[in-house]
Amino acid sequence: MPEDWLKSKDEIEFAQARSSMLAKMRDSELAEIEDEAKLARERLRSIENDIFRKALEVVDGAISFNELDPENPLEIPQEWIDELGDERAFRKHNAATAALRSAKEAPMGLKIAENMASNIIRARASEKQTQVNIGIEKVLIMEAPMQEFPEVVVEAHGEEQGDEDY
Repeated sequence: MPEDWLKSKDEIEFAQARSSMLAKMRDSELAEIEDEAKLARERLRSIENDIFRKALEVVDGAISFNELDPENPLEIPQEWIDELGDERAFRKHNAATAALRSAKEAPMGLKIAENMASNIIRARASEKQTQVNIGIEKVLIMEAPMQEFPEVVVEAHGEEQGDEDY
């Protein structure tokens, strides 16, 4: 019986040590990749939070249009300045005066801010959702009763048609 396929104890131990070392290297590399992915997700969430904050600020300003003085809508309300400071009150006033315009004349920024805020809210809600919505609805099809029509006999007039039934 050929015994050349059997390996010595040293060869087996070497192979096991090599396999263990490769597994540790692979685990180390995987941990490094996972750490990089975690940092990338945190950075992305930070950017998303910044965009969300800015979008909500614009939307808040736009829906505050009714707080402007109808006699002088170009004047920034003092309450806004006191509460928010000059710079933020000015930005809120810009959004509020833009919301006074018609949809045709309003800047695209209002629509973009609204879309960004609602999309981020929707995305965050779907992150927490355990049930997956796939958009399938049940449709019930019922058989309608057949409408009965009266039978009408039609006779041909004019040329002879022969014995064919029509």
